[in-house]
Amino acid sequence: MTEERKPNNDSIKNRVRRQLEEQKEINRLLYNAFVSHSSGYKRALELSQSDLKDLEHIQTQPSTIYPSLQNYQGFVSLEVKGERFILSVRHVAGHQYGGQWSDEIMAVCATNADLNEESGGGTSLINVIPPEYHRAIIDHIKEES
Repeated sequence: MTEERKPNNDSIKNRVRRQLEEQKEINRLLYNAFVSHSSGYKRALELSQSDLKDLEHIQTQPSTIYPSLQNYQGFVSLEVKGERFILSVRHVAGHQYGGQWSDEIMAVCATNADLNEESGGGTSLINVIPPEYHRAIIDHIKEES
């Protein structure tokens, strides 16, 4: 007698697929936060797309194609809530996150790596800082304007 095999919903293949789908969702959410934060910095600084391209060319560039976040010099450094942040223009390949090529502003905490949530590498490297620090940077920019 042949015993009928029931589908195994917890097979290795299904577990791997779930891991991939979960990671894709995490990346998508992180990218959405990254783009949202970038839009906030652009508005606060009143920067156009043309301004971003110019800033990207004049800011200090990392010396390697796969830089760590700590190597970023950016176009401005500011202190907020006792931490130093660097704002950097990035020409980002957002494809792996469900996006496309875009010029964005990325905030990096230079004094506390625990505040950086990064993903990707090279042209797809993105970083998001906690919302309370993001809001504090926006407020700091607006106060100084």
